[in-house]
Amino acid sequence: TGWKPDDSLFLFRAGPTSNHNHSDQGSFLLTAFGENLVSEAGWSDYYKDPYYDTFFTQAIGHNTVLVNGDPQSQSIADTAQFRALDNYPRITDAITSEFYDAVSSDLTSVYKGRLARYVRRVVFLKPHYFVIYDDLTSKDTTASFDWLLHLPDRAGITTTKSGALYSGTKAALSIDVLNPVDAQLTIRNGHIPYPVFATATPKVAPPQPAFLQVRSAPARNTEFLTVLVPSKRTSTAGGPAVTRIAGPGYLGFQAKRATDVDIVGFRNNANPETLNFQNWTTDADVWSVTISGAEVKMFALQNAHRLTRDGRQL
Repeated sequence: TGWKPDDSLFLFRAGPTSNHNHSDQGSFLLTAFGENLVSEAGWSDYYKDPYYDTFFTQAIGHNTVLVNGDPQSQSIADTAQFRALDNYPRITDAITSEFYDAVSSDLTSVYKGRLARYVRRVVFLKPHYFVIYDDLTSKDTTASFDWLLHLPDRAGITTTKSGALYSGTKAALSIDVLNPVDAQLTIRNGHIPYPVFATATPKVAPPQPAFLQVRSAPARNTEFLTVLVPSKRTSTAGGPAVTRIAGPGYLGFQAKRATDVDIVGFRNNANPETLNFQNWTTDADVWSVTISGAEVKMFALQNAHRLTRDGRQL
């Protein structure tokens, strides 16, 4: 959102390998209100850390999705240096604006032939919240998937009815898991990097890093939908009231913010049909609308030709 102390900074990774890469395709980081809110395992000693090869460099050490609980679910992507080595994830589309940012990616290629499809989409309704949408199809049989979110300090994590809340020193992060509705949420400990203890005992005990593991039931097709709402630690306003919506060919949610209502939807499983929700119709892969009473305050579409409300094309 900018470079001031309270602004949000979101980093997203998808693309070819360069050098010293981890298995972190589709991973992301988030800083807001002067504090890191979404983290990862980070770096450690190549030769001395016993968890370097099994955790720090693997998919489990990042904000990714695992297949059947395999911590090494991803392979290292090809490099763009050689034309023949082109098997790597792509960012398929992206948009930035004053009120809406979004990025979509195809991550299928690094999942060792286990997946027929994996699309991750990120939407940022500025400056309010981030949305992470994952659309996965296993290749040959059913599979369970683990959606991971790394957080800096386990002591700041509390579970809620809809997901979890992370409270840092300056800022907080509400985590609403809207799909799968029957997902199992577990908090697991990460690993403190070896260099933290390598030369001397820290004067203050370092925070215990942790991650949320959201596990789906076995299925051929699975969708994850999560809303991340950063806020100041001292804020009493609370986040939006979020309600899951779904219909033929799409998954999404409604969010109520004061006098505004957001509608956000994602086309699933490459469904070719026109999508309908209440009085809205669109052919978009992703659509977002903000209304206040009868007034349309904002709309944003990705890969779309049309959006209509009550039959009137916008």
